[in-house]
Amino acid sequence: MNRKAFTLIELLVVIAIIAILAAILFPVFAQAKEAAKKISTLSNAKQLGTGLILYQNDSDDCFPIAELNYLGNWYSGCVVPTPANCVTSWNTPNLVSASNLFWTNTIQPYTKSYDLEQGGPSLSDIGDVFVPGTSPALSGLTMNGLMQLMNGSEIVAPSAAVLLWGGSGNVTYKGRGSANPDLNCAGVAQGAPCKFSSSALPAGTGTGFGSKAYSAIGSYRPWTWGKTVPIVRSDSSAKSRRVGVVESPNQADPARNFDVWNDPFNHVYPSGTSYGFGYYGCNSGNDSAGPTAVYYWCFFRPDREK
Repeated sequence: MNRKAFTLIELLVVIAIIAILAAILFPVFAQAKEAAKKISTLSNAKQLGTGLILYQNDSDDCFPIAELNYLGNWYSGCVVPTPANCVTSWNTPNLVSASNLFWTNTIQPYTKSYDLEQGGPSLSDIGDVFVPGTSPALSGLTMNGLMQLMNGSEIVAPSAAVLLWGGSGNVTYKGRGSANPDLNCAGVAQGAPCKFSSSALPAGTGTGFGSKAYSAIGSYRPWTWGKTVPIVRSDSSAKSRRVGVVESPNQADPARNFDVWNDPFNHVYPSGTSYGFGYYGCNSGNDSAGPTAVYYWCFFRPDREK
């Protein structure tokens, strides 16, 4: 009986063709997967931005607070339990009450889901012990803290003012929410509001910067997906933008990006497993010269005109 079969050479040719096709297609599949996640994150950011605007409409046209106000004092740079009662070390009545006023928690009646707050692919667990029976949120999208307690009528150009963005870069926190940047409220009197001022530092503070910016912990990258971050404006328009255009080898590199209205970073540079970055400051909403004494970061100013 004459049996027909592939020869060894034919089998090797077929295997080689399959390997070549796989090498071509796998990167395409990875890019398609990342593009889908990028679109999903942008959609989540859009819904969160809408939730913030709905909250504003029900709160005398004012946005929620974007830093911890504990017993009448303001604390910048806090990553706040999300939900408010999920972290064992913060599970006291006063801390839970303060955390409930933080933007990630206070907009829940409008968004109905903590899942919308997830940002980039790198999960950061800062070692919290979670209360049994609670479900810690995964939060990576951040509110622009300069909008804290602002009235909608104070925003000069709603289509330009940044309300929410991927301010944690590629990092998503487990059980913690954040704002980036936020106001420097350390000098504000106890019990007094801390708000952005178009021509001065926040009310009651002394000299220095009026806003602080933060990077995520862990293997931080300034981009959420690819080289982009989602950005939602105060008119609820949303778009993924290419940011951190200039990657300098070190902080002192003169080749930087000074497109202060279209890119939050004036430069980014690798530093070990993380990235360093810098912002550019302005004393007014249309000042691109960047004087030495700056009140707030240009890109995030609520009074920006473009």
